[in-house]
Amino acid sequence: MTPSRALRPLHLFTDGDVVWAVDEFQPVAAVLDASGGMLRDLVSWPRLPPPPLGETWQVLSYGPDLWVQPGEGGPVGRIGRTGLAAAGYSAGRLMVAVESRGAWCLNDGGFRQRLVHRPDHRPGPLPHDQVIVVNPAGDVHRLGMDRPDHPGIRLRRGVRLFDEAGRPDPPEFADIHLVEDIDTGRLPPAGAASGGFLDV
Repeated sequence: MTPSRALRPLHLFTDGDVVWAVDEFQPVAAVLDASGGMLRDLVSWPRLPPPPLGETWQVLSYGPDLWVQPGEGGPVGRIGRTGLAAAGYSAGRLMVAVESRGAWCLNDGGFRQRLVHRPDHRPGPLPHDQVIVVNPAGDVHRLGMDRPDHPGIRLRRGVRLFDEAGRPDPPEFADIHLVEDIDTGRLPPAGAASGGFLDV
């Protein structure tokens, strides 16, 4: 039997009246009362493998759930108050964002900080690769960035994220509309590409 040790929180997330304190190495989190700090629950997810030596849990939150990934490229799990609720394969990609439709995973080609500092600027294109989305049920969806009818061209779509006054105003279904356009072939001709990018 291994000796017990104190929780070593590396990640803290709040959800209403609770704080999740996620351990640095073990698949466990303490759920604490936000006002008094009292332990409400201890949640674990031992069915996910631990992070590789030298790596820690990648942890993001959305609503009442945590999304965890044991190191870069490991499986992605949705953790609820009772433990592992669902899990999906990330195909070796890094979980970079979560929202109501799931966890978004990309190759970590040095572009994790794709920040846009002004409303009139656009981020660079996504890498020439697939985006993996693990939905809340654990289903895995692959969004292709390559098109056989547009060889060697990267697809790019500018999405307005700010209103006229510069306040954040993200569109609700921009990703779904892009996937629909790609799947149905509603793309400009390859000859319209400029610098290897085709604005769709």
